[in-house]
Amino acid sequence: MNAAPWTLDQVVFLCKHYKTMQAKAIAEKLSEIGPKRTVESVYSKAESMELKRRNVGQFTTAKARALRKAQTIKAPLRDRIKAIIERDTDRTILQLSEETGALRSSCQTICRKLIALHEIHIHDWPSVGKHGAHEAIYRNGPGVSAKRPRNGAERFSHGEIQPIPQPVYPMWHYRVFAPQTQTA
Repeated sequence: MNAAPWTLDQVVFLCKHYKTMQAKAIAEKLSEIGPKRTVESVYSKAESMELKRRNVGQFTTAKARALRKAQTIKAPLRDRIKAIIERDTDRTILQLSEETGALRSSCQTICRKLIALHEIHIHDWPSVGKHGAHEAIYRNGPGVSAKRPRNGAERFSHGEIQPIPQPVYPMWHYRVFAPQTQTA
C-alpha cells in the first residue's frame, strides 16, 4: 500500500518539532495538516531525513544529567589535580579527592593516565592504618614509579626456611601419652 506523499507543510512541521515532541503527538498534528500519518511513518521519515532527537523518554533522569556533567568536568579535573600535585609535592588519592571534591575513583583514573603520560610518578607507598595497607604518594614530574610492597612482606622473606613452631605440652602430657612398652 502506497502512502500519500508528504506535503511541504508536514515536512516543515516534522523538522521543527521532531526534537522536542513525542512521535505520537507529531503524528496527530501531521494528520490535521495533511494526509494521515502514523507513528511509524514519522520515525521512518525522520530517519530518512537524518533528523536527530534528544531523548524524550526514559533516560532524562538525574543520573544521565550527572553523566553528561561528568564528561565535561574531566579536563578541568585533570588540570586541577595536576596543579595540586605541582603546588604540594606529595599527595595521596584521598587528599586529592578531598581537595577537588571529586570521587576517589575519578582521581585515581586521572592519576593513572598522568603516570602513563610521564607527567607524575608514584614516589612512595607508606603503610596506612593498623592492617598494613599501602597508599600511593604521587609526585610531580617524570620518574620511575615505586613498586607497591606486598602486605606482610617485611615480616619474613620467602627465600629463607622458617622453623616450624613446636607446641609446648605440660609435664603430665608426657606421662599420660608416653609410648607404652610391651612386655611378653
